[in-house]
Amino acid sequence: MKKTCFVVMGFGKKMDYRNSKEIDLDLIYKQVIKRLFDSDFKDYQLIRADEISGSEIIDISMYSLLIKSDLVIADITTSNENALYELGIRHALKPFSTIIMMQKSDKGSIPFDLSHNRILTYDDYGEYLDEDEAANIRKLLKEFVRASQENKTDSPLYTYLPNVTPPSLDDSDYEKILEKALHKEQTIFNYIEQANSLKKQNNFEDSVEIWNKLHDAIPNNDYVTQQLAFAIYKAKKPNETIALQKALEVIMTLAPNTSLDLETLGITGAIYKRLYKIIYVFLTIFLYLLKCPQSLILSALRAFFFCGKPHISRSIFLYFLYQTWLKSW
Repeated sequence: MKKTCFVVMGFGKKMDYRNSKEIDLDLIYKQVIKRLFDSDFKDYQLIRADEISGSEIIDISMYSLLIKSDLVIADITTSNENALYELGIRHALKPFSTIIMMQKSDKGSIPFDLSHNRILTYDDYGEYLDEDEAANIRKLLKEFVRASQENKTDSPLYTYLPNVTPPSLDDSDYEKILEKALHKEQTIFNYIEQANSLKKQNNFEDSVEIWNKLHDAIPNNDYVTQQLAFAIYKAKKPNETIALQKALEVIMTLAPNTSLDLETLGITGAIYKRLYKIIYVFLTIFLYLLKCPQSLILSALRAFFFCGKPHISRSIFLYFLYQTWLKSW
């Protein structure tokens, strides 16, 4: 049986609020971690949480992997809450064989409890990772993996409390959980790959179905919510106006009025821009036929965009249309 390496990190694009940049975490996984293990550590079975099949067993598998994995690599770039939480669990469960990674700009904000740990840092890369830089990170990570095989204590808990006995999990139970988790027909990773492939083909209608499945499985994931909203408005089904309204309702769950996330703000702005154009054309024709002044067009438009809640906006919008119709007589 192969040794197991469990990768703890976010996936997709995340906003790094400390430097106001967006970062594609999948690049580190695909271009650095996965490529290194595929070439130099073939005796390891590499697993990331989104590669575990079946949302109902992700939590069971995650805790099992945190206990039993021969190696855990935790990339805590953007101070990802889930990654930090899972890293803490690993440190509590296993004294050794845990590697921490992060981009250099985040190191100044590292939690005090981790400040004494050896951490692999790499240059900030944003949404594009240069191959030369990826090769440099792979070289560093290879050294860290080799060092981890010496089984030296790297957990703060077991460093300061060396007499604590780590918990255990029966091997047969672990093997059953692992076998079920690695049934890779329907995984978050595969779904995202399929949806992004359809996106490149401009097949947004089919990608909406996949993003909806992902949204049901992980409803609080910002990246999935953003991509669902984007796919809905680009699909233009059943028509562009209704699609834009549906997309707006989805993206509003991320509170764009107060968000600093560039992707959320960009998608919200694109939806409003398209709605503005559609409504402006409609109102221009409608009010022209009623021979109404242009000021009423602008008033109606302001009414529609009065607030971010579509049902309220529509009500105000219809009220202005009614007033417009009255003033035309």
